[in-house]
Amino acid sequence: SSSSSSSSSSYGDSDSRRDLQKDAALWDSAIKEARSLLDEASQLAEQQTRAELEEAFETDFVDEMSADSASTSRRGVEVSEMTEEEASEMLYSIWLKHGANEVQASRLVEESPKEGRYASPRRIERKLVRLSRILPACKLAVMALADMRILYQPSSAILATLIELMKWFDADTAMAMMQEEPRLATELRAGGGSGGDYDSGAPTLEAMVLETCEALRGIGGSAAASDAAVFFALSEEPSLIIKLPPLRDSCLSWRSRDIAEFPMDLQNSIAWAMRMKHAT
Repeated sequence: SSSSSSSSSSYGDSDSRRDLQKDAALWDSAIKEARSLLDEASQLAEQQTRAELEEAFETDFVDEMSADSASTSRRGVEVSEMTEEEASEMLYSIWLKHGANEVQASRLVEESPKEGRYASPRRIERKLVRLSRILPACKLAVMALADMRILYQPSSAILATLIELMKWFDADTAMAMMQEEPRLATELRAGGGSGGDYDSGAPTLEAMVLETCEALRGIGGSAAASDAAVFFALSEEPSLIIKLPPLRDSCLSWRSRDIAEFPMDLQNSIAWAMRMKHAT
């Protein structure tokens, strides 16, 4: 009787192990399938985002070429159609519509171009509408307040900047970075192209991003920081991409540098970025 009970228990344990192994195999299969579906969904989402951006650019490009074909005399007519006060009121309304508060809108009215291609409020509005198709998550007024040159950047250059940033960041984060630091589009070359206000000798966005990552890993002895942590820090302080690489020392590595040797505003940005980096 005892032998029979022992044998039954042994068979029961064996069945339990087989059930556990079967369950484990099923879980492994389910996890692999879920990962496969997630990867596929991520690729489709990225392709859709890029397709939407390219479609926005195509529409923008046609509009921009049509607008550029207008004659100089026509631009003069647009300006003369309204008084200076009417033009200011229209500009104020335009900037409010594109993300400015009342104080910012007033400043932008004063700082908006008074001559040349964008002297007309209607031309500014058309440009902002085109930009909003490419950068739907951006407050364009905030960008213009930081760098009015964004109006003069070709749409192709702005789109190239966004797509290149999306190599490291999602679309919303990339747009937030461009809103905070529009010089990413106005001073750096993306995708090997050229922009509106810089020459072909300007630094590339990719080179500046990678150099800034190296600097953040080195300053303060943080060489072991993960890529995810460093890129998160950049998303918090995108101005570092502009400010930090030019301070590279040809003799000293970033790891040998003391944060105290940098300008105070840069020290603050680095400290904030590194603090956020270690918080991830």
